[in-house]
Amino acid sequence: MILSYILIISVIILLVLDCLTTLDIKNHADLHETNLILGQHPTDTKIILYFLICMIVFCMGALLLLEPFCYIWISVWTVVEIYCLFNNFKLGLKI
Repeated sequence: MILSYILIISVIILLVLDCLTTLDIKNHADLHETNLILGQHPTDTKIILYFLICMIVFCMGALLLLEPFCYIWISVWTVVEIYCLFNNFKLGLKI
């Protein structure tokens, strides 16, 4: 159970980092957001609200799913967030 909480906190940290790098897009005139939900030029409020909703959905899934499935859920979110962060950093976005 402690491992689950550590992994949940890890994904939340990844989501926060993704949020912060996404907020930096406005400082790069040559870049735009590729997330269809956010749109090409989202406001800071929309970005923050989106990531808060993601955190809530993630935590609900991680806490409500049974043992083997919660680790799959956490793993998928971890891979997706690492991929997004890698792309953000590759584009030169900062925290």
